Amino acid sequence: MCVLAYFVSLDLKHAVSSAVDVMHAMASSIFSLTSKVDGMNSVMAEMVNITAQETVLLEQCQGFLSIVAAMQVKDCSLKTHIIQLSRKLTSQL
Repeated sequence: MCVLAYFVSLDLKHAVSSAVDVMHAMASSIFSLTSKVDGMNSVMAEMVNITAQETVLLEQCQGFLSIVAAMQVKDCSLKTHIIQLSRKLTSQL
């Protein structure tokens, strides 16, 4: 019975040793992943800031395009008015 207990004890020690080795390997992998996740969090935070800045710039562009469109309409209107005045002056001469 003593020999059997000895082998069971060795098997148990081997199992615990293997489990500890697996846990060390897992801890190393988890640490590596944690570092990568921290890096990704930093990149994502930077992307959020850049996206916010781009949103502001796009809103400004939209405002500028609205102004340009209004100026183009005004330009066409003034050109039409000039043509009408030119024809009126020509017909009066």
